[in-house]
Amino acid sequence: MRYTGNIIGAFADGAILFPLLVALVWQTGMDGAILLASAGAAYLAAGFVFRIPMSVQPLKSVVVAALALGASAAEIYMSGLAIGGICLLLSFCWADRFSAIVPRHLVQGLQLGLGIILMLKGFQWGMDGLENSFLPAIIFIILSGIIVVVTIRFSLPIIGWVATGGLLFAVFFAIENNPVTSLPIEKNGLRPDIILALVLPQLALTLTNSVVATHDVAQHYFGSIAKNARPSWLLRSIGIGNILSAAAGGLPFCHGSGGLTAHVKGGAQSWHMNLIIGGFLLVLAVVSGLSGMALIPSYPKILMAILIFATGFFHLQLAKPSWKQPSLRFVLVAMGATALLTHNMLWVLGVGVVIELLNRVSLFFKVGKAARQ
Repeated sequence: MRYTGNIIGAFADGAILFPLLVALVWQTGMDGAILLASAGAAYLAAGFVFRIPMSVQPLKSVVVAALALGASAAEIYMSGLAIGGICLLLSFCWADRFSAIVPRHLVQGLQLGLGIILMLKGFQWGMDGLENSFLPAIIFIILSGIIVVVTIRFSLPIIGWVATGGLLFAVFFAIENNPVTSLPIEKNGLRPDIILALVLPQLALTLTNSVVATHDVAQHYFGSIAKNARPSWLLRSIGIGNILSAAAGGLPFCHGSGGLTAHVKGGAQSWHMNLIIGGFLLVLAVVSGLSGMALIPSYPKILMAILIFATGFFHLQLAKPSWKQPSLRFVLVAMGATALLTHNMLWVLGVGVVIELLNRVSLFFKVGKAARQ
C-alpha cells in the first residue's frame, strides 16, 4: 500500500503543475521539453535533499503575472534568476531564526487564505459553462463532495486516484492531438518594470508560503522525519534550483505548501514519490525532445476543478490549531476574507502583518500604562 500510495500521490499536484506549463509554452514560446526536464530534475533533487514527499511548483505569482503582463521568456528567466539569487543569499542569513520568530498564526492564516483561493478557483472552473448545461456543474459538486467525504471518513487517497486517472487521459490526449502546435515569437529585450512586477510579489510569497509555511506543513505531516525541510535548506534549494533552471531555460519553481498537501492527501508517504514523478517528467521530456512534440499533459478541466477545490479544502484545515484559540480568530477571519475578496496572497499577507503590528503596538501601550499605574 505504501508504494501504491507513492505512485498515486506522485501525480496529485499535476492539476497545478501541468496547466501552468501549458500556459508558459503557449504564450511565451518557452521550450516544453526543457520545462518538463527542469521540473523533473527539481523533483528528483528535492526528494534526495529533503527525504519527504516534497512538492515542486511553478512560481505561481511569476507565471500568472507574466501571462497577464505579456512578459517574454527572457524576462521570466531573468525573474527566476533574480529570485534564485536572493533566496540563496537569504539562506545564509539566519533563515532558521527568522522562521522561528514568525508567528505561527500568520503562517496558518496564509494556509487558510491559499486554501480559500484554491477552492474559489476550483469552484469557478467547475461552474464554467453553466449557462449551456448543468451537467458539468453537477458532476463537479458530486465528485468534489465524494472526494472530501471519502478522504475524511475512510482516509483513502482518492485525490491521487483521480489525479492519476486524469494524467493518463491527458498524456494520451497530448500524444494524439499534440495541442501545442505553434509557438508565438519571443519578444526581444528586457523591461525592468516587468521584471520588478514579477519578482517583488513572488519574493514575499516565497518567503512565507514556500519557506515558512512549507516548513510548518512538513512538520505537521512528518514531524522529525522532515528535519531537512528547514527554512535555510528550502531557501537554498529554491535559490540554487532557480539559478540553474534559468541558465538552462527551464521552469522557475518553488516548494509550495499547498502542493505538499496535495501529494500527502493523494497518498504519498515517502520521498520515493519524488523519484516517480521526477522520472516520469524526464521521460516525457526525452520523448518530447526526440519526437518534436510538446507532450505537456493538459488535464480535463472538470478534473482540474475538482482536484484544486479538494486540495484547497484540505489545505485550509491546517489553520485549525490557531482557530482553536479565540484570541486568534479575528486575524484568521480577516486574512480569509481578504483571500475571498482579492484572490491575492500578497494582500492576505499584508492584512495579517498589519493586524499583527497593531496588536503588538496595542500590547506595548497596555504594558506601559500598567507599569505607570
